[in-house]
Amino acid sequence: MMTPREKLVMDLYDEGLTIGRIALQLGLKRGAVTTITKKYSLGDGGFEANIIKGSRLLRQALQRAHPDKTAEARI
Repeated sequence: MMTPREKLVMDLYDEGLTIGRIALQLGLKRGAVTTITKKYSLGDGGFEANIIKGSRLLRQALQRAHPDKTAEARI
């Protein structure tokens, strides 16, 4: 779960602010901002990537457990 500070950092990052600008605006060290953005960014295997990976693994497990229903679930 995201802390309030992490959410604030990611909201600013999603708005397009640079890591340096976020650090300056929030009074944080650049390293702290970098750590947060890497933790939750898709490109670096962060939070979103883990959700995608987990979804893929869940789908594979469901297909193995219920092979008769996999054709119905495909969209």
